[in-house]
Amino acid sequence: MNTNRSTFTAILLCIIFYLGYTKYLESKYPNLRQRKPATATAPVEKKTEAEEKNNLAAPTDGKPTESSASKAMLDTPKVSMLTPDELSLKNNDLAVSFNQDESAFTSVRALKYFVSQDPGAATVELLDFPLTIQGLTGEPSERNQGYSGRREGDSIVFSRTDAKGWLIEQRFTMPSEGYVVHITTTYTNTTDKPMALVSKLAVDEAITSIDGGGLLFPSAMYEPRHWSAFIAHIGGSAERFATQSYCEPDEIIETAEVIDEQQNEQIKFFGLENRYFLRVFMPEAKRFSYKMTRASNSPTSGCNLTVLATLDQGTIAPGQSAEIKMKAFFGPKDISLLEKVDPDLKTGVNLGWFSIIAYPLLSLLNVFFALTNNYGWAIIIVTILLKIVFYPLTKQAAVSAHHMKKLQPEMKKLQEKYKDDRQKMQLELMNLYKVHKVNPAKSCLPILPTIPVFIAFYNVLMYAYELRQAPFGLWIHDLSAADPYFITPVLLGVFMLIQMKLTPNIGMDKTQQRIMMAMPVIFTFAMVSLPAGLVLYMLANSILTIIQQQWLNKKLAHI
Repeated sequence: MNTNRSTFTAILLCIIFYLGYTKYLESKYPNLRQRKPATATAPVEKKTEAEEKNNLAAPTDGKPTESSASKAMLDTPKVSMLTPDELSLKNNDLAVSFNQDESAFTSVRALKYFVSQDPGAATVELLDFPLTIQGLTGEPSERNQGYSGRREGDSIVFSRTDAKGWLIEQRFTMPSEGYVVHITTTYTNTTDKPMALVSKLAVDEAITSIDGGGLLFPSAMYEPRHWSAFIAHIGGSAERFATQSYCEPDEIIETAEVIDEQQNEQIKFFGLENRYFLRVFMPEAKRFSYKMTRASNSPTSGCNLTVLATLDQGTIAPGQSAEIKMKAFFGPKDISLLEKVDPDLKTGVNLGWFSIIAYPLLSLLNVFFALTNNYGWAIIIVTILLKIVFYPLTKQAAVSAHHMKKLQPEMKKLQEKYKDDRQKMQLELMNLYKVHKVNPAKSCLPILPTIPVFIAFYNVLMYAYELRQAPFGLWIHDLSAADPYFITPVLLGVFMLIQMKLTPNIGMDKTQQRIMMAMPVIFTFAMVSLPAGLVLYMLANSILTIIQQQWLNKKLAHI
């Protein structure tokens, strides 16, 4: 038993040391895992018609300039150019801007969210680079620039005619409120013959990836724009692809590589996520063929992700049309908000393995926030309720530990007597437990059901968007950020030390006890970079555990 405990302790300490040292490196070298700022594919400013003419007239020494190359790619002449004001849509929640040449979003801003709590802070921008949405009837390599544009109320329409004779119109419409943009792509047969239509929709963007971090210590926690994972809900379940796994900053991808490909599957949504925001597209068609590829021209240009959704529309008669409709959601990971848009979007909030427990805990947290108007106090109240719910199990474990402690003198005698015969010693110890009706497992088994709850609540406090920039009081102005003065992590270490002194160490020798007493120091170091809300929960839990232990020790002293 001592050997098993020693092994377990050694493994636990190794894990804690690794996690702590990793956080130390991240704090000392903040850019350790982050890519360099992308510059090569930054949004291109729109040129006036006069500037375009000047560029075309400039000498090129036989080589096409960027403007002339772009002009050579045009499918049709620009019939109607919209002004910058006409290329913008806005409601109370969202503001978007477009690039007419490429049918691309150039900016998507969540108007009710800010990058910091500083006065005058900018609203959250949800794009790294322009996000291109283009309807196609051929391969993505055939995509061209040059769209005619028109403004119709709260809609912007881009159109072009491809080489096959399809008039492709893309309509972007924004409702009066919310974080949704409706996108309708219409394919009209402008020839005098029926044509088979395999309509395609390409969603293309270069992104700046981030490291999602490990299980306990997610990194890049405060970047609103950079995206940690590509998410796709296909065939009934959501699957995530960590962007860092596919977008290494030092990797040059010569040709496009397929990351995921599905044939004739039900696609609920696909897009990108980070800690607090979601940016996804939801096709209305029941089934699509789907392919996601990645490409990059240089380590500094971002990672180019392209999703190509294909739908066989059959044969379209002359003058007739077919369309692809989808909704784009650009907004926070607010579960109630996501469910109003589409019930399946709830899976865009990843609360870990025990989400079935995490969702009710988040709802409970919101209930107490409604009563206290403070998420810090809501966290403390939920912690108290959890301690009350699990008190019977805690008591059972404490009683078992108390009985084991009373047997310590006899156990030590047996260990000394049979120190050269471990098999005999284990047999005698089992007989001792049997005579006194003591089960060593009862000291720890009652605690096992609390572990999933701890992990679930941990994920809630780490990832729930509700805690973003939520103040508690005094020096804690943001429960989603680390304690700026490290007060709560230090207090947590102190109370953990007190807790260990009050908890019986059954079967541990002095060396093991000294190692265990060092754990509060290690945990204090590890907690320094964690969100203040999570540390507050652990601190409240530790204080309540000390109170419970003192109460139980007094009651058990008379047994």
